Amino acid sequence: MNINWNNHFQVQKLIENFSLRLLKISSITSNSIGIKKAFYELEKICEELGFCYDYQANGMIMRITNNPINFNINCRLALICHIDTVEFDVSKWTHNPLGEIKYGRIFGRGIIDDKGAIVLSLLSAKACEDHIHKPWIIIVGSSEEGIWLDMETYRAENHPIPDYATTIDGDGVQAGCRGTANVLFSFKRQCSNGNLLKKICIPGKANNIIPGNAIAIFSDGMQISSSGKACHSSIPQNGDNALISLSKMIESDCYKQFPNFFTLMKNFENYTLSNFQGSVSPTTCQIHDNLLTVNLNFRLPIGTHQKDFLDFLSKLASKYSAKFEISNLIMPGFMDINSPMIKSQLRAYKQVIGSTTTATVAPGTGYNSAFEAKYGCNIFGPRFALKDDEEDLCHSDNENRSIDDLLKFYQMLCIFMKDFLS
Repeated sequence: MNINWNNHFQVQKLIENFSLRLLKISSITSNSIGIKKAFYELEKICEELGFCYDYQANGMIMRITNNPINFNINCRLALICHIDTVEFDVSKWTHNPLGEIKYGRIFGRGIIDDKGAIVLSLLSAKACEDHIHKPWIIIVGSSEEGIWLDMETYRAENHPIPDYATTIDGDGVQAGCRGTANVLFSFKRQCSNGNLLKKICIPGKANNIIPGNAIAIFSDGMQISSSGKACHSSIPQNGDNALISLSKMIESDCYKQFPNFFTLMKNFENYTLSNFQGSVSPTTCQIHDNLLTVNLNFRLPIGTHQKDFLDFLSKLASKYSAKFEISNLIMPGFMDINSPMIKSQLRAYKQVIGSTTTATVAPGTGYNSAFEAKYGCNIFGPRFALKDDEEDLCHSDNENRSIDDLLKFYQMLCIFMKDFLS
């Protein structure tokens, strides 16, 4: 590939080309066929760049590097990304969710989270290939937006552990992240008289998405819908929860059927509940055999102890006369903010953005909590620190990123890799 890696126009064309090729393939976490197709396209991109690759964790993880020996040694650095995305509702998009360039921006599900990050990682590694001398590897997972069976399986296979790792899936430089838990709270129907609430439908639902639409369906066929604004559940303040709005709309008619559910929904204030220090959001809901089940997505702050959280859940369930089941629980992850890797990333950030930033804690939960590295795994971009960036459109309808910002992070990642791996 005859590319001048300092020529932004040539690099921009590669970013556009590779991004659109990955975006055009729908690879929702639950779609194993789409995941395989996206991995196959990524294989072709790797071959064009002259990189080698293999698969681990029963095909759930793809590894990429410039020298096959790196698959069998403890590398200096691992870059962690993921090929899977959350779902999307085409009817809610005004641009193509499978990739479109307009107004100097790339639209498509995954351009921020996390297909764009894969492209930038590959191009930065290629651009720096002649300037870095310590081994590196790129790890691409396939279920970051769901249950992390890929990372669990990979760790169980006892692969070589890198010195450091960084997930390219966040804002600026982040030393760690909050934990997350998805907890199903179930409520039995208390009254079966009159017009029954039969279903609650949430189009494009996911455990980690604030619902932008919710529909109540009654036994007489009547439907009541509520519209809000979808966003990532780690930043609920950026959205408008349609499930909470819907519960307010139908409460007067349905309270006797599920009184404790409606009381719980009514008690949500400022994206949290009393006596809980992190954020919590209702994200999915269903009714089956007179049992209403709502998923509460918790974000656990640094310092949370598992026993204390489990005690809180027990008390919460008792307060609302509900049964609860934890579908997944990931405790917060954190690494030393004075590590050489974080210091190198901070220097790269200042050189490109022109202003200093600090290593913060991510509001969400990423693979950095699951991936094992000798000195830790943090988060680096592909967005900038909140003070230096626009609204986060990750997981939103019309997810998009400006090409200029993608180029800036490409520069940032190049500077970091040259500095850290020289």
